[in-house]
Amino acid sequence: MNTTNARQMKYYGVGLAAILVAAFMLVQPMNSYSQVGTSGILFNNCTLATQPDDPIDMNTVIGWKGTTEYAKTIHREKQIFSCEDLNDPNTVYIVEVAIFAEIFEDMDSKIIKRKQAEVITCVKDQDGFVRECQKRQPTTQSINVSNCEPQFVANPEEMNTVVDPDSTDSIIKTIDAQKEVFLCDFNKKVDVIIFTDLWEDLRKLPANPVFKREVVSLRCTISTLLAIVESCIYSNVPLVVPP
Repeated sequence: MNTTNARQMKYYGVGLAAILVAAFMLVQPMNSYSQVGTSGILFNNCTLATQPDDPIDMNTVIGWKGTTEYAKTIHREKQIFSCEDLNDPNTVYIVEVAIFAEIFEDMDSKIIKRKQAEVITCVKDQDGFVRECQKRQPTTQSINVSNCEPQFVANPEEMNTVVDPDSTDSIIKTIDAQKEVFLCDFNKKVDVIIFTDLWEDLRKLPANPVFKREVVSLRCTISTLLAIVESCIYSNVPLVVPP
């Protein structure tokens, strides 16, 4: 092999190595540990622990801002991780991560005014002592995942119904939530909640009382290695209703 070819092969090898390193960094977490609270609890090497039989709850209430009525729906799901202390792998924490999804709707216009997601993470010792909890707002940036597999979810559905107080009990709003879970490569977990909203006017009976339908999804990406919710994104889902 002449000198020119040898140099070209060298440069090709260096370039390929750089591409592989960059690709590896893109799919790996930027941080190698998680921190909760101000006391400096650092942990990593987390794994999903035994989950509660019924980790999901939801309720809907009516409230007022001035003269405007709002329906607030809050959906809470909890997941549990077993994590090692960053400086002492023999110390294992119980890390509980709760995702609170909230939807606020104007009961007069029947329009969703706000959607938000918050995460509360609590770190406990093995004896149940709660060391510290922390609230954070996950980013709304999309995170790529690959090779995801659907998982079984115990008790995945919640449903609530409320009545518009100003409609003489004729306008009813029902919201249904379906939970789905996917485990993906590189220690990623994707939680999806599909909210289906139905508005009904009982005065239309015996005809179909439904006059509005709406579907909204919430997709949260979680690092199971670090027990951290990396992003939560709401999306409006097109709903086709045959005539």
